[in-house]
Amino acid sequence: MIDTNKLNAHIVANGLTERDVARLIGISETSMYNKMSKGVFGSNEMAELIKVLHIPKEEVVKIFFAD
Repeated sequence: MIDTNKLNAHIVANGLTERDVARLIGISETSMYNKMSKGVFGSNEMAELIKVLHIPKEEVVKIFFAD
């Protein structure tokens, strides 16, 4: 399960909204909101999020593979 609080922190730190991120990674706003509420993204989406949000390697596991 994804730590959506930490993911949201990276979204805000980059001056973006969930809507912006959805557009940047190529999914609909509705899909983005659903994925954030469930805490589940596909591997391709995770890779795009890491790239778009400039998430450092040491944060990847903490965000995308949280307990």
